[in-house]
Amino acid sequence: MNLLDIIILGVAAFMLIRGCFRGLVREVASIVGLVLAFYLANSYHNQITPLVARYVVYEYAQAISYLLVFLGVMLGAFLVSTIVRRFLRLIMLGWLDTLGGGILGGAKGLLFGCVLILALTTFLPQNSPIVASSKLAPHLTHLNKQISALLPQEMKEQFKEKSKSLAEFWKGEWAENLKDTDRQ
Repeated sequence: MNLLDIIILGVAAFMLIRGCFRGLVREVASIVGLVLAFYLANSYHNQITPLVARYVVYEYAQAISYLLVFLGVMLGAFLVSTIVRRFLRLIMLGWLDTLGGGILGGAKGLLFGCVLILALTTFLPQNSPIVASSKLAPHLTHLNKQISALLPQEMKEQFKEKSKSLAEFWKGEWAENLKDTDRQ
């Protein structure tokens, strides 16, 4: 294991533990709340700007209106998640919330690892030692093939070329390790 592997495992472990403490309901509510808050603030902040403009200068009224909608939706998501979590505990399903939160948290940590490896593979020189010597990178690179579809075309091509080179390097490493195992 190298430093990259340690960072990825550390972040994944932290996110898993954090997910257990927060629970599935709160983890999902924060993601949904963030997306919904962004959408609703973009869509409806202009409708409350005239009300806010009565109390502040118009230039600031739009920004304050946007923040009010955004923070209001986030607060609503938090309150709903708190009510749902208390209900789950009441009906003795709090353990399921904790377990689901841990699973989602661990998945978020692994997604962080995938994105980190994707960025390092794309931007560092070909077969960079930090990625090439990683024990986790070969496994997470398979997931990155799907994630790379979201990249701009130029970055997608860089990732594809460099990950292909890394795959060939790793095949050579594995073949060498198998030969060493046969000799023993």
